[in-house]
Amino acid sequence: IQLHGNEDETFIRQIRQMTGKSVIKAVSVRQPEDINAWQDSGADYLLFDYGQGGTGETFDWNCLNQNKVTGKPYFLAGGINCDNLNAALGYEPYCIDVSSGAETGDIKDRDKIQKIIEMVRAGD
Repeated sequence: IQLHGNEDETFIRQIRQMTGKSVIKAVSVRQPEDINAWQDSGADYLLFDYGQGGTGETFDWNCLNQNKVTGKPYFLAGGINCDNLNAALGYEPYCIDVSSGAETGDIKDRDKIQKIIEMVRAGD
């Protein structure tokens, strides 16, 4: 279950308990403190993105090093494309979330998707 709203810890724990499913909590990152605030979350995974998602913009990934994100596996999202994918992988996220970075003219681009897959596999 992926949550992108203003869910609090009580709701996150309730949804996990009611469904028995893993929960991914999207976190809007503008400053390092935004990451710190969620380190002890009841979510199984955190998804760090810029803004509310879907903007195609990156946040300052150095925030990840400043916070030593180690307590929970995380997804990295926001403006990831072939040009910055290797840099994103260098932060060792659990998952990479690529959307607009795999598009041409707002349509998924098969060649870009294939290149991203190849780059991720080569980095493994």
